[in-house]
Amino acid sequence: AYDRELFETSLQGFLDTLGVSTRLRSLICAQSSLYAVPAALVPLAIHAAVIGSAVEGPHYVNGGGDAITKPLVARLRELGGELRLRAPVKQALVEGDKVVGVKLSSGETLHADEVILAVHPRVAVKLLPDDAYRKVLGQRMADAEECVGAFVVYGTIAPGADLTGVAGRNHYLLRDDDPDCFYRPSMD
Repeated sequence: AYDRELFETSLQGFLDTLGVSTRLRSLICAQSSLYAVPAALVPLAIHAAVIGSAVEGPHYVNGGGDAITKPLVARLRELGGELRLRAPVKQALVEGDKVVGVKLSSGETLHADEVILAVHPRVAVKLLPDDAYRKVLGQRMADAEECVGAFVVYGTIAPGADLTGVAGRNHYLLRDDDPDCFYRPSMD
C-alpha cells in the first residue's frame, strides 16, 4: 500500500533515527548502486522496493547476457533495423518539432522515424539544435548534475576451485565503510 511517509523519509534519515553503526549502514546501503542515488536523497520506499528482490537472492539468466541480447538483435533485424556499434553520434537531426535521424561522427546520416537519446542530459543538449527545446529546459539540462557511471565485472573460476560461500551470490565491494563512495568517484 502507498504510505506517504515512506516516500517522504530518506533512507539516511530512517537509519539516523535507528542510530545504526557505520558498518551496518554500509551493509544496508551497499546495493544503492542499483538505483544510483545516495542514501540522503533516496526515499525509504524506493530503497526497500529495489533491494527487496536482491535480498531474496541473486538471479541470473541462463546463458548470460547473450540469452537476452541475441533475440533482441534478431528481432531488430527482422523488423528491418540494424545494430550499429562504435558509431558515435555527432548531431541529432530535427525537422520542425520532430527528431528525424542522426548524423554520425563519420559524416554518415541515418534517418529514422524515432530516435531515442539514451545519454546524460548535458550530452543531449549538445546533440540537439538550440531551438529544439525551450530555453529554460535547455538550461536545466545543461546544468544537470553529473550522474554515476558503473560497470560490472564477470569472471570465471577455475574448474575444481573451492566455491564455498562464493558461488550463486552477488558481491558488492566498497572502498571503505561508506556506501556513498559510489557517488564520489576515485581514480585509484
